[in-house]
Amino acid sequence: MRSMITTNSVEETETLGERLGARLFPGSVVTLEGDLGAGKTALIRGVCRGAGCRVRASSPTYALMHLYEGPVPVCHFDLYRVARADEWVAMEVEEQMDGHNIVLIEWPGPVAELLPADRLGITIAPGAHGEQRVFALTGDSDWQRRLEGLTE
Repeated sequence: MRSMITTNSVEETETLGERLGARLFPGSVVTLEGDLGAGKTALIRGVCRGAGCRVRASSPTYALMHLYEGPVPVCHFDLYRVARADEWVAMEVEEQMDGHNIVLIEWPGPVAELLPADRLGITIAPGAHGEQRVFALTGDSDWQRRLEGLTE
């Protein structure tokens, strides 16, 4: 599956995230790629809201990980400063992928081969103007079924 979705503002990006968060489930692994300022944190704020978390999500670039409590906890990793897979292993990320949490991973490049194959991948690129963003969502057929009607 490969779907393309365009948003025109930060608010629309958060709404998209909220709709996505409502469709995620314990054990979901979602990777997010895009340049600095692409809208990853705005999307994640919405995902957390949609998953029922009460705390406003922020970028964990310096903390590397934030855990947001909710009906299904959301574990948000920012691997921007992680250069090698062994650093990721030392962070004990795999323990968070135990089937109980939703796991969101920004900048997954160095650890992509260690992630489950049935993850949802999201690549974010700037649109034609202003705050417009284009989201490319990739995943298997199970993800396609889960994401039907995401933009309605």
